[in-house]
Amino acid sequence: MSPRFRIINSSSLLRWDVSSYLAEGWQLPTEKQRALGDFLRPRKVKVAPGDESTEMITIHFDGSIERRRTPRQSRMQLYKVLAGQVVLSKIDLKNGALAVLPERLSPSAVTSHFAVYDLSPDLHPEYLQRVIQTPVMKDLLWRSKVGAEGRKEVKLKSFEAMRIPYPPLSTQLELLKPLFSARADVSSAQSALDEYIDSVSAHLHEISGMSADMLKARRVEADFRLLQAWSIDAGRASMVRRQVRDCAPLGNLIEEKRELFDPSAFPEVLWRMHGVSNSRGVFSSGLIQGRDFTQKQKRVDGGVFIHNPTRANVGSIGRLYNAVENALTSPEYVVWRARRPSDGNFLDLLRRTKYFQSLVPYFRVGAVKRRLSFEQLALIPVPALPPERRVELGARFEELRQKLVYSRVALASRNDELAASIMMGSW
Repeated sequence: MSPRFRIINSSSLLRWDVSSYLAEGWQLPTEKQRALGDFLRPRKVKVAPGDESTEMITIHFDGSIERRRTPRQSRMQLYKVLAGQVVLSKIDLKNGALAVLPERLSPSAVTSHFAVYDLSPDLHPEYLQRVIQTPVMKDLLWRSKVGAEGRKEVKLKSFEAMRIPYPPLSTQLELLKPLFSARADVSSAQSALDEYIDSVSAHLHEISGMSADMLKARRVEADFRLLQAWSIDAGRASMVRRQVRDCAPLGNLIEEKRELFDPSAFPEVLWRMHGVSNSRGVFSSGLIQGRDFTQKQKRVDGGVFIHNPTRANVGSIGRLYNAVENALTSPEYVVWRARRPSDGNFLDLLRRTKYFQSLVPYFRVGAVKRRLSFEQLALIPVPALPPERRVELGARFEELRQKLVYSRVALASRNDELAASIMMGSW
């Protein structure tokens, strides 16, 4: 139970407010801690006007870093970030938005809403990032935010004054070894899966005779009997259906689940909603009580496929792998499944191939917002493989996918173990 009264040494406070009083910090001896400012030296190198050699980046709460998709404004003052430098978002540091720029993204650029530091060789970049992601550090950062509501941030001086667990560099490397090994396993499993998908995609192209030139040809010979809409893309889809060989419509392998369900008829039941995205596939988006629904939903079960009809062209197609109790998805999504359960893994493989993904954009229809309805999906030509061959291809895919899943679970465990070692100071 937390005490109702505390004796606080004012010299240890970051500022005068309740959150600062309650901040617990690391439960470690002082000699095992060092201030972050001991390892960070601020850098502020402006990007010269007209210099297009750098691209802007963004940092996520988990410390991951990627290129920004929004175009840079010509008058915006940017600052250069080089490989090995620490970069953080001033606004989102309270949520853990700190990263070390990898070589593959160097050089990059950030706005004045970010801060850049040179990192001392005595602190391993990966160790720093793991410290930032520990629950204790995230709690400290969150409690240290100040400013107006909606724009609260951690001041850089407060951040630099924060103390972190600090073992010698050699010990940091020993702590990180299991993490690096687990990451290598994930990378190996991902590469094996990607190579297999690419090989199957090439096989499908070879069987069907479909090539990139067929989709990009400047001359389109459309068959009016196969034309689904008056557009160039629909014409290309018609041409593909007419010219490919040894293929059958995907609709021979799949069937739609159209039934709508009214969860409000069960007001006390908690229903788990599911969404779909190009990066996560099918995912759980939260629990909603039956009484809070205002429209009917689609009920889903293990093994079904879900796609967003307006974003299928960018990969918003996924599979719900495991049965989930009281699972629902939006009535706007298209839900389908294999006619033969044994084809489920093959269809999961097929949707990931470049063969399939290259065809999806041309089978969408619509005037303003083009959609991939189930009817259009069912028209996509797929090589007519024997059932036993489809099972064989799907089984190998599922084996490789499971290896990737297990390696990611192992990586998460190594991350948790490292965080525990850092917080307990067990070195």
